[in-house]
Amino acid sequence: MSKQLPQNPSKITDDWCYLESLNLADKFRNGESVAEVCLELGICRDSFYKACERSPAFKQAYEVGKQYSEAWWIKLGRVGAAGKVSIQPATWVFNMKNRFNWKDKLETEHKGAIAINIDGDDADL
Repeated sequence: MSKQLPQNPSKITDDWCYLESLNLADKFRNGESVAEVCLELGICRDSFYKACERSPAFKQAYEVGKQYSEAWWIKLGRVGAAGKVSIQPATWVFNMKNRFNWKDKLETEHKGAIAINIDGDDADL
C-alpha cells in the first residue's frame, strides 16, 4: 500500500533523503519506473527530483536504481528473444526507446569527392 503524499514539500529533508537513499536503488530492481517508486515513497515526481538535487546520496542511489531498472528490462528482452518467456517485441522496443533513450542505429556513407578551394591569404598554409 502506498503512503499518503506529503502535503508540504518541506518534508523532503536532508534526513529523509539520506534515509530513503539507503534502499532507493533496490526499489528499481524489478524494472520499476520513477512514477512507481514515487508512489511507494509517498511523494510526487517533483519532490523526487528535488530530493535528487538536494542530496548527492539520493541522486547516486537513483542513478544506480536506473541501472537496475534498465538491466531488468534488458534481461527481459534477452530471455524473450531466446524464447524462454513470451514478450511483445514491438512493445519492448518502444519501452526501451522511451524509458532508456535507446535509438535505432543510423549509418551514413558518403560517396564522391569533396572539393576544397583555398584562395587568398590561406593559400600559403
